[in-house]
Amino acid sequence: RLHRARLYLDLDDFAAALDDAAAVVAAEPDNAEGYFLRGGVLQASGDFGAAAEDFTAALARDPRHPLARLGRAVCKLGTEDFAGAEADAT
Repeated sequence: RLHRARLYLDLDDFAAALDDAAAVVAAEPDNAEGYFLRGGVLQASGDFGAAAEDFTAALARDPRHPLARLGRAVCKLGTEDFAGAEADAT
């Protein structure tokens, strides 16, 4: 379902991508990629707060996940948390 969620995201089918990413998180709660992907879907659909939470959850499971840190920085920019974005980007 992880790969299918990525395909749906590439097709801008956010609802289907979110369903599949959420299913991955539910089935594999320790899977950082599931949280990262769900965060990406939420970010693409404009829900920066929820996306940042998922990127944080991905980082809790894989502290070296550089794209999760970058995604969270972008979300913080979207919510005008410039100091937080700078901290994540450095």
